[in-house]
Amino acid sequence: MTFCIFCILLIVKLCCGIGFEGIEGEYCSKRPVYGPNQEVCCKSRDDECTMPILGNHLCYCDYFCLQHQGRDCCPDFYEVCLGQNRPLSTQPPDHEEQKDTAGCEVAIDDWKLGEGAIDNCLYD
Repeated sequence: MTFCIFCILLIVKLCCGIGFEGIEGEYCSKRPVYGPNQEVCCKSRDDECTMPILGNHLCYCDYFCLQHQGRDCCPDFYEVCLGQNRPLSTQPPDHEEQKDTAGCEVAIDDWKLGEGAIDNCLYD
């Protein structure tokens, strides 16, 4: 029983720590597009801009996935959406991150506290 708990915790730690890096396959490139205005890669945060991975998990094809070193980006996000290979480091490429403790920065849009709703923002 203790060994099972250890294995589960180890798997969770590995998934949270390294994300989907190193997993082979096509995800963003195979994402279905419905309607004339939808794209394979979403420019802003979009919780529907996902693909299933590793059973019941989701990886993202939106630019918000670049937050937190891109750990929840689909493995082919960098190639399909940015036109480049995933960098050897886990830092997002060409993304100047500006820390703002009074708001929540997303790759494209910036929401400030008091300027409307902030939905599910992630802070370091």
